[in-house]
Amino acid sequence: MPSTSTKPNKVMRTCHSGHNMVVACWDSGKDGKKPYNKAKVVGATMFWLLCPNVAKLISRMESLGAIKEWSAKMEASTELQDRYAASHTEYEQWVQQNLPEETYAQFRKFHTEPKVRKYGNAGVNVPIAIKCLHAQSAMYLAGLPNPVGEAFIKEIVKRELAHGVERVQP
Repeated sequence: MPSTSTKPNKVMRTCHSGHNMVVACWDSGKDGKKPYNKAKVVGATMFWLLCPNVAKLISRMESLGAIKEWSAKMEASTELQDRYAASHTEYEQWVQQNLPEETYAQFRKFHTEPKVRKYGNAGVNVPIAIKCLHAQSAMYLAGLPNPVGEAFIKEIVKRELAHGVERVQP
């Protein structure tokens, strides 16, 4: 999650009550101030999920082994691997089109050069690796293709409709 002092660079989606659900933030709270943020570096993750209800459900699914389950699905399906790889390409195109030139140059240096290569909104080291389902879902909710995020959001909607969920109060 971006630091509480960070203002989003772009609101990507709001919920039905007008609150920010997903934002794009390319500084990720790294402001160059010591002691924690020693260098101002653009993060690999641009899309951040802010909805506490969705975040809670995704956290619950992660705690029940969803990352391991999806890693196995990814390994078993070349079609899923292809769709996921294509989502990384879409993500990088979005970053290139939306970040200021200097910030994009830094993104390229720290995340797309061969020695430091990161893929997708979660910044994975291997193009078919699964981590941070919050980031995967945020990317999908921001309007970019992400088959993992799409599946999780659809699962959450299915559970919501079937069973209801405990609401986090604002």
